[in-house]
Amino acid sequence: MEESARASTWLGFCSMTDSENRPGVPDASTPDARARGRRQERPLVTEYDERSATLSVTGGVFDDIELEDLQAAVVDSSDGLTRTVTVDLSDTDFFPSRAVGAMVAAMRRASANDATLRIVASAGSLAHRVLSVSGLPVVTRG
Repeated sequence: MEESARASTWLGFCSMTDSENRPGVPDASTPDARARGRRQERPLVTEYDERSATLSVTGGVFDDIELEDLQAAVVDSSDGLTRTVTVDLSDTDFFPSRAVGAMVAAMRRASANDATLRIVASAGSLAHRVLSVSGLPVVTRG
């Protein structure tokens, strides 16, 4: 297959809706699909527990603002990445490569300050799969 044909085939596949890709399955962007819970987007929420030094993250990192909020929460909970903290991503719905990059940068800064950024995620969760594929150390939570 020549290069231009491959590119147009790939672009055509990427633009397919779920209903084109799998007959009988409605497009995930329709109100009906959203009502059934597909592609549900929970906003990013972070909560720090001082007693256990754990930052719990729920929802997803969907845009630049939420990425900045996640970065700020990690920095704040670890006193500027100078104190060891656990970041629990077990209840995270969406964790894109940019969020992984932010965790890598935070881990490096913490390490330079003789602190540790420990990442925890539930086995099989999206965050666990993404972090494992990325090669980052992630502690598996039951």
